[in-house]
Amino acid sequence: MSAFWGAGLGYRRSLGSAMAALPPGDASIDFIEVAPENWLHVGGAARRLFDAACERWPLACHGLSRWICRCWQKSERLWHVTAARSFPSI
Repeated sequence: MSAFWGAGLGYRRSLGSAMAALPPGDASIDFIEVAPENWLHVGGAARRLFDAACERWPLACHGLSRWICRCWQKSERLWHVTAARSFPSI
């Protein structure tokens, strides 16, 4: 089983630039947390910052609504948001 330890931060679009500006090795954030369904239709600069954050910090996901399972089967974009990441076992 994998677990996240330390201080996590709920990733929001408004935090993207500030997080990208943190120096490498900055220990103020141990992992980021997102609701994948919030990122289904996001593109442009916000998406690039999100992708960069996902490469830099471990990612913990949670759902906000029960439709996530139905959406998972139908949404290729949701798959791309989550498939590139290695999720911890619960």
